[in-house]
Amino acid sequence: MRLFVGGKRQGQDEYCLKFIENNNLGQPVMVEPDMFYKLLTSYFHEDDSRIVINDVNVASNNAINFYNGFCKMYPEKNIVLNKFHIVMEKISHESKFCDEAFLDYTKNFFAKWLDELNNEKNVICVANDISSGIIPLEKSDRFYRDLNGMILGEVAQKSDEVIRFLCGIPQKIKG
Repeated sequence: MRLFVGGKRQGQDEYCLKFIENNNLGQPVMVEPDMFYKLLTSYFHEDDSRIVINDVNVASNNAINFYNGFCKMYPEKNIVLNKFHIVMEKISHESKFCDEAFLDYTKNFFAKWLDELNNEKNVICVANDISSGIIPLEKSDRFYRDLNGMILGEVAQKSDEVIRFLCGIPQKIKG
């Protein structure tokens, strides 16, 4: 797995396309955020975060079911999770819960899903880092910022390579 992350319009999209071309990855499937989120909502049950706080089994089972559904929809080996931060924005803004239990459930869900995905697929995750700057006033915007940072941290930990973009310059920080 690879993560290309940086501020908005810092070059990660263009870098991803060049990386694919230079590494002969063929034509990978570009998983756009709207389709990803639509599929995700079939398996990601935020109410499950209320069942037993910090019960990783509930999140893991849902994540495995999501992984299986994801692989049916995207059977190809090479996958690009494009604009992944938008999925986190949709989760946070459409969630009825903005608390630690929901963050824990979401982290456990994505950690398990990423483990499964990383074992079977060649994945590139392209996302914006929104952790810098002014802390938002709106609770849902702060929750989005926290959620995005937490999940991108999981992606970075599980990635073989992480490229961070600053002022349009790619910097390898892992791999």
